[in-house]
Amino acid sequence: MEINRKCTRVLIILYAMFMASCLAKFVYSLIHTKSAVISDGINEYLVNYEGGFVRRGLAGEMLYWLYNATGWNIAIVIKFISVVAIFLLLIIMYRMMKSAGLSVLIAIMPVSGLSLYFLHFNYAGCRKDPILLLIMTISVYLVREYVKKEDILVLLAINVMLSMGILLHEAFVFMCVPMIACVIARKQSANFLRAILYAGVMLFPTLIVFLLCIVYKGDKTCSEAIWYSWNNYFLHYDTEALLKPVSETISSSVKSLAWTTDFALAHHIDVNFRTTSWGIPSSIYWLFALYFFYYVMMRPNILKETIGGGIICKFNALQLSNILLFNFVFMLPMFTILSCDLSRSFVFLSISSIVLYCVIPHSILKETMINKLSPISSICYNHITKGWREYEYIPIVIFLTFGIPACEFNMYDVLTSSVIGTSIGLLLELIN
Repeated sequence: MEINRKCTRVLIILYAMFMASCLAKFVYSLIHTKSAVISDGINEYLVNYEGGFVRRGLAGEMLYWLYNATGWNIAIVIKFISVVAIFLLLIIMYRMMKSAGLSVLIAIMPVSGLSLYFLHFNYAGCRKDPILLLIMTISVYLVREYVKKEDILVLLAINVMLSMGILLHEAFVFMCVPMIACVIARKQSANFLRAILYAGVMLFPTLIVFLLCIVYKGDKTCSEAIWYSWNNYFLHYDTEALLKPVSETISSSVKSLAWTTDFALAHHIDVNFRTTSWGIPSSIYWLFALYFFYYVMMRPNILKETIGGGIICKFNALQLSNILLFNFVFMLPMFTILSCDLSRSFVFLSISSIVLYCVIPHSILKETMINKLSPISSICYNHITKGWREYEYIPIVIFLTFGIPACEFNMYDVLTSSVIGTSIGLLLELIN
């Protein structure tokens, strides 16, 4: 136990230093990156409705109107929005987990430790993800209010928030809508079909918006029209985008709208499961990552146990495990055939689960279909966590050493995208 205390103290100090260093690098990157073309994060916002209604176009259309009205540099606007969204989310999560009695520093590891998601400029620094997670968090708080008084205006606000999230990025559906629907339909949880029908009626506007995004998913003509619509902006602020043909300069975030369903499915399966690096199949590594991800999520109060000498609050591991498994089932498309950005998927899974656990009263969660996963959760918890109780620091070291690559499986990226790998990278940058 004494070894555990000393190792945990060292890890916490190193982790705090690492977070501060990454934050400094993140701010530096925001200030010095000027081109919208070279940043997939920034140009993800450029998708608009100028080529017709299309999925992911809400933010881009609002920015397009803003640029035409003011002439502001949209890249700077996006950076400002990103910084505000990230800090708001971190503040909300800090207060949320503190009020729930969770050890904030350890519980936040699944949020940032997997891929440095919020502090990596090209991944989430200027992507829509922090905004999507903010909308998800607000939606869960609204659901808590709806559970108290079942006000139709609150239900309308829930549908508005969910629809907004879907119009920003369709991945929002898998992260947020199922767990929201499950809480809303808790009184019908005894009958699976009735619960689905009830949730469908209550969230009908949200389902219509999602259906529209499926139908109007985009094509090559649409993606090129979107890119051309920003020519005036490129002329003033980003001439690099005009130096080559549109087929060469159009960003991957906009170009992906033209992907056919067959191509997208095949591409994601190849990248996620048919890749080998250093003789290690990607599918094996994802299982390895899921194992230690689950362990750290189930031990959020390890700091209080190993240093404080006892658990300050009663942590309901089974309840969080139920939520994790439920969300994972509905996010399986993101982990398999609809995305090759598993770093995004892991972060969506961790934060959405933590938010639901902290915000919705557990007495309400016990009435939902989420609670039916308790037998499976018990098995997972007992088999994964109990074997490490004498060596708590080992899985944390493993968790901090091996990261989740942003796009495709590569062992070099696995190591360099981790907390320890990035810390070494930052140190080398300072030395050079």
